[in-house]
Amino acid sequence: ENPVREKFDVPVSPLLHIYTITHFLLSFIAVDFVVKSMELMSQPVSILLVLYNLWSLTNIGLLYENSSWAWPSEMIRCTVTLLLINQLAVVFALPAFVLQAVFTGSALLSSVVMAHRMVSSKGGKQE
Repeated sequence: ENPVREKFDVPVSPLLHIYTITHFLLSFIAVDFVVKSMELMSQPVSILLVLYNLWSLTNIGLLYENSSWAWPSEMIRCTVTLLLINQLAVVFALPAFVLQAVFTGSALLSSVVMAHRMVSSKGGKQE
């Protein structure tokens, strides 16, 4: 017996592909540079770097699934990255202002998308 199932297919904007690919690369390159710059890394730092990468990957999945948690989580991740950017900029190939601009823009984009969703969900409930 082969049950008939609907295919899970969420329509995705090409801009979302660009956003997620950029953040995927930035996250992994940043962690790679941090790891390469430290001769001896403590276990808590290693765990935090792994958790940061998992958080980044989870956010990418949430964004592609169009989850209601995707953009709030992404805004928090970008804000945390902004708070730690000065430490990352020391070992990262890009200048600090470039990283700050990218993650500030991402945090603002997350805020705009969240606000749009809140407004559109309120409008949908009134109808």
